[in-house]
Amino acid sequence: MMRKLLIICIMAICVFPLVNAATLKKPEWKEGDYWEHELVGNINEKVITRIFGIENLTIGGTTHNCIVATVESNASRKIVYYDRESLAVVKEMIYNDETEEKIYDPPLSF
Repeated sequence: MMRKLLIICIMAICVFPLVNAATLKKPEWKEGDYWEHELVGNINEKVITRIFGIENLTIGGTTHNCIVATVESNASRKIVYYDRESLAVVKEMIYNDETEEKIYDPPLSF
């Protein structure tokens, strides 16, 4: 009896992650969506991310359909291009004291 219970528990533990992962979906971001959050640490920082639009971006001969978002905080402002399929970062434009452009080929996955 104890052995059957142990087998059932092991099977449940193995199957649960598969069932749980099957329910995850990509977010459907659209222009105008935004969210705010705070980073807490040595310096508290409020970050606001706004979806700006959709744009095709060609890097290294590959065209990426990108979601364009602005990310603003107390310290900086940047525009981030997320690949719509993988949500990987394709490009960042960072505006601090000067403008810095970062292109990721291949895109930066998290």
